[in-house]
Amino acid sequence: MVRGLTHGAAGDPCAFTVYTKGAGAGNLQVAVEGPSKADIQCKDNKDGTISVSYLPPAPGEYKINIRFGDRPIKGSPYSAKITGEGRKRNQLSVGHSSEVSLKVQEKDFKLLNASIVAPSGLEEPCFLKKLANGHLGISFTPRETGEHLVNVKKLGTHITGSPFKINVLEREIGDASKVKVTGKGVKEAKTHTTNELLIDTKEAGYGGLSLSIEGPSKAEIQCKEEGGEGALRVTYKPTEPGFYIINLKFADHHVPGSPFTVKVTGEGSNIQRENIKKE
Repeated sequence: MVRGLTHGAAGDPCAFTVYTKGAGAGNLQVAVEGPSKADIQCKDNKDGTISVSYLPPAPGEYKINIRFGDRPIKGSPYSAKITGEGRKRNQLSVGHSSEVSLKVQEKDFKLLNASIVAPSGLEEPCFLKKLANGHLGISFTPRETGEHLVNVKKLGTHITGSPFKINVLEREIGDASKVKVTGKGVKEAKTHTTNELLIDTKEAGYGGLSLSIEGPSKAEIQCKEEGGEGALRVTYKPTEPGFYIINLKFADHHVPGSPFTVKVTGEGSNIQRENIKKE
């Protein structure tokens, strides 16, 4: 069995060789379809063979279509089962919710609970909190535009003014396509070194941000606000070299470029060092 055409591991390059000697003139076309987009590289060895490699970011079944001279070669399409064995994963989640002040006279917040009803009729619980201005407000992640109703109850009974009406605008709905990701850490990284990427959600509305890093080692991840609300600096420190996959989602959707494939170089943690001091 040829590794790459029949099996492989997520995050590891899958390679195979196509022999075109004696096949006449024609162009080689390779397409890989699967659970995630795989980067493909082809190299003409100038000896009648072409080396092909692809990098599957996620486990699952991948179809490899190979055509020469606009015709499928024998055996194509191939089916490769890509596993996630041996991969280590770490992740974090950061919430970015809308806060709305309510005109509530109640002073004992502990006895209150709240829910919000979207225009579609979907009702979800929401958090009551004391805002910076001292007023009672709610914190929630808007998913629909239009008028929402906020039910605030005390011991099961609506308080004065409930339900409250709030309006959600289009620009407040989480839009993953408007998230900007920059930094060297989305393309390459070093072991035992703090690698960073910057995430800007200022123009993307409200939504939860989730990030996971999967690779040969479980990379330590840290996150902090950078330059105001909606801007985050994420750092990660892998301990083993190899290919890592960074999945970054906002409002449950991948941001542009995600999943990112990162090549990590440097020494692994299992390298033994010996220092000899000469007198």
